[in-house]
Amino acid sequence: MSPWSHAPYVRVTLALASGVLVGRYCPGLEELSAAAIGFLLSFYVLLVAFVTPVRFYAWRSWLGSVGLLCIALLGYMSYWAVQPHNHPDHLTQWAAAVEAYEAVALEDLHQRDRHSHVVVAVTRARIRGVWQQVQGKVQVSLSEGTSRQVHYGDVLLICGQPRAMGPPRNPYVFDYAAFLRLSQIYHQHWVVGSRMAVLGRRPPYPLQDWSLHVSRHCRAWLHECIHTSAARAVVLALVLGHKDALSSEVRSAYSEAGTLHVLAVSGLHVGILYGIVGALLRLLRVAQYLSWASPLASLMVLWLYAFVTGLSPSVLRATLMLTLVVLASLLHRRSSFYNSLSASACWLVYWHPHWLFTVGFQLSYLAVLGIVYLQPRIYRWWSFRLWALDQLWLWSSVSLAAQLATAPASLYYFHQFPTYFLLATWRGVPAASVILCLGLLGLATCFWPGVSRPLAWVLERIVWGMNAWVTHIQALPGSDVDGIMPSIWMVMCLYGLLI
Repeated sequence: MSPWSHAPYVRVTLALASGVLVGRYCPGLEELSAAAIGFLLSFYVLLVAFVTPVRFYAWRSWLGSVGLLCIALLGYMSYWAVQPHNHPDHLTQWAAAVEAYEAVALEDLHQRDRHSHVVVAVTRARIRGVWQQVQGKVQVSLSEGTSRQVHYGDVLLICGQPRAMGPPRNPYVFDYAAFLRLSQIYHQHWVVGSRMAVLGRRPPYPLQDWSLHVSRHCRAWLHECIHTSAARAVVLALVLGHKDALSSEVRSAYSEAGTLHVLAVSGLHVGILYGIVGALLRLLRVAQYLSWASPLASLMVLWLYAFVTGLSPSVLRATLMLTLVVLASLLHRRSSFYNSLSASACWLVYWHPHWLFTVGFQLSYLAVLGIVYLQPRIYRWWSFRLWALDQLWLWSSVSLAAQLATAPASLYYFHQFPTYFLLATWRGVPAASVILCLGLLGLATCFWPGVSRPLAWVLERIVWGMNAWVTHIQALPGSDVDGIMPSIWMVMCLYGLLI
């Protein structure tokens, strides 16, 4: 039996992703794809109805190939369905004639340095003096120095015309317009404060509205208890995923040291939290009475953490991934980790086909695959009798596996490589684990100042030490190699060599 027999979702995910890729790079086959899906499904129904089970089983190999072709066509159609030119009421069809529009804020206002912006979903627009229903997203940037606050769910009336974003003038710089198009944002609008008014509130999703409300209260407590701006910015980014307060110097230091992923709430934080909660429950000996209690309690904590962070896509992606893995083990299904990982990727790509092309989605799954596939092989290179050395090598092998798996893609997107990432990881990841735990514990005890205030003081000192360590790594000679610009074919060859 093939070792991949227990991982059928790997084939399904690859077929779906191939259909999405064809949809992006080979458009114009929509009618043919829809007709092919209808024909193949009808063919399957006729086979099930009229063919004997013995003969149906004998044809299973090529019938499976036909099924994968159907899934690839479904991926093609899912990508085609979200394209703006398929919707006659989309903003791209009417932007040139818009005089004003009404929109709902899809996030809280982001303020970075002297720049603030918010993504809104247009519901209707005034076109040549007549209001009509229009859909689409716009990134609204407010003028410098504005004190206006916009929260998720606010209904905004904005005067003026949004502009379609074009490619950058320099082809070698970051294409911000292409980055926003992956989130289906095709227009941008610079607005003076007096040309925008808040009409009311209409949150699209009440659960996310409550989540962001809780996240605002958590941010307010951290602002009150942590007094150093640099330490507060790191805690907000690491615990809650709020990176607006990070300065360009801090971002550059963490990037060149190879620890920028520590500041982006993602699978690393979810994995750390899951491991810590599981270890605490094992110390309490919960599993010896109920074997399913410890994993389920850990999952409840993870989903609560996702709620506190505002249900951000990166946390939801990692939490869903881990939830499927844990549920498969609880149900005693004969499934590999690759199957559960592929299942989460399959559902996310079908739900949002553009995520397949986002850097965060690609790097998160590559890092997990690297840890699962490469880390055990790297860990067997050396063995140590001392527990401390063994743990140090364990963390180093995890970091090395994740870095190797993501290095080709990182070079392709960011054109730089952190030379001393292992040195930074030895102190950065354990410190991030402590900061995450202390931050969440402080938020949970915020109603008890006698406990939360000392926790915040300790938290500030640990963050100060981690910032000093990262700055020291950045200052080492040759800490960052930049200017590396591999082609897509070179990236594919690197992954082939790695496998």
